[in-house]
Amino acid sequence: MTFGERGGIGFGAYARAHARDFVCCEADADASTADEYASVYLACCHELSNAIAAEGIVEAFRAVGAYVYDLDATFFQMGDDGVFERYGGVIVTYGKLHETSLLKDGCGHAHDTLKRHSFSEKGQIMIKLALSDLDDSLIRVGLPHATQHALDAIHAMLDAGLRFGPCTGRVPWDLHMLFAEDKAAYRTGVTVNGQLVYIDGELVYDKPIPHEGLQKVANTVYDFPGTALMINDFGNRYSVGISALEIGEYYSEFGRIGKVRVRIPEDRPIYKANIRVVGDKKRLHEVRKQLIHLVPELDFVYPNPHVNYIDVASKGWSKAKGVEVLVRELGIGLDEVVVFGDAENDLDVLKYVPNSVAMANATPAAAEAARWHIGLSADDAVADALLQIAEAAKQGGMPAFMIDKA
Repeated sequence: MTFGERGGIGFGAYARAHARDFVCCEADADASTADEYASVYLACCHELSNAIAAEGIVEAFRAVGAYVYDLDATFFQMGDDGVFERYGGVIVTYGKLHETSLLKDGCGHAHDTLKRHSFSEKGQIMIKLALSDLDDSLIRVGLPHATQHALDAIHAMLDAGLRFGPCTGRVPWDLHMLFAEDKAAYRTGVTVNGQLVYIDGELVYDKPIPHEGLQKVANTVYDFPGTALMINDFGNRYSVGISALEIGEYYSEFGRIGKVRVRIPEDRPIYKANIRVVGDKKRLHEVRKQLIHLVPELDFVYPNPHVNYIDVASKGWSKAKGVEVLVRELGIGLDEVVVFGDAENDLDVLKYVPNSVAMANATPAAAEAARWHIGLSADDAVADALLQIAEAAKQGGMPAFMIDKA
C-alpha cells in the first residue's frame, strides 16, 4: 500500500472523509519515542487511535517512511463553537530535525498547542504562504516595480487559495508603487524588517524603534562627516544628525532627505530608520562597527549590498520575528511557509523558516542559510517559483524547486 492509495481512493480524500483534519503540535519531549524527532503531527480523528490503525491509516504513514507512535494522552482542541472537542490520535513525524515537546497540564492534557496542517495526496506538507524579499529578489535592482510576470505569478497563488506577501525592509506605504498599485499582491506581509505585520490589509502587530536609542544614533552619526540618520515617518521623510553644511556638500549622495530636525520627535512611534553613509564599503563597515559599539540597545543590518545604507531595528527584532507573528496569527505551521531572500537582513528569516530559498544572486551568507536555491532575480526566478507553488497546490504535490535532486 502506498501513502497516496487505499483501495483506489486517494489518501487525501480518504482522510477528509474519515478524519477531522491533520494537526501539527509543537511539543517538549518527555517521552523516549519523541526525544529525537521534530515536526510532530497529530492525526486527529473522532475515533481513538486503534480505530485509525484498524482503517490502515497508520500503515499508510509507515509505508512512506514516517515514524508513527500511539498517543496515550487525550488531546483537546477548541472547536469553532468555542467548545473543546475530544480527540484521540497518533503522533506522526518526518525526519530527525529539532527537539520536540508535548505541552501538557497537570492532567496530561494538551491545550492550545495544535495548528492545522494540510497534506497533499502524497502525504507531503503543502505550502500555504509564500513570502519574498523585494529588492534584488522579487524585483530586480533597477526596476521601479515588480514585473507583470511576477504579478501574474502572485495572482496564480491567490487563485489557488494560497497566500503571498512581501517580507521586506521596505515601508508599507511604498508597496503600492513596488507592486504597480496591485493591492491584492501585498495585503498580507512582513514589512520594515518585521516591525509592521499585516494580514488582509489590517495591521496585526507593530514594533516601534525606541526613541531614546534613535536619538543616540543621531548624536553618534553627527560626529561622522558624510553620514545622516534618515527617518521615514509614514511617508514624511526627515533627517537627524546632519549639519546644514553637510546638506549642501553631500546632497547628491544623500538624495531626498526631506526636512532636517535636531532631535527625534517623541510624540509618535517610529518604525523606519536607516543611516546613509557617503564613501566606500570600508567606511560603511567602520560606521556600523561604531554604532554597534556605542548603541548596543539597537540592531544595525545591511538591507542589500547595492546601497550604502544601514537599517536600524529594535534589538533582537528581524524579519524572522515578523514571520513568527504572521504564522501565529494565520494559524498555520512554519513548514507550510516558503520565504525568499538574498541579503543580510534576510539571514535570520532564512535560518528560521525550514523552506527558505535564496536566489543565484544572493550573498554567500544568504545562500548558505537557505535550504533551497533558484535562479537569478534578474530572470524573475522568484515569479517562476511562485508559479510552481500554485501548480503544485492544484496537483497535490510539491513545487519542482523544493524536490531534492540528489
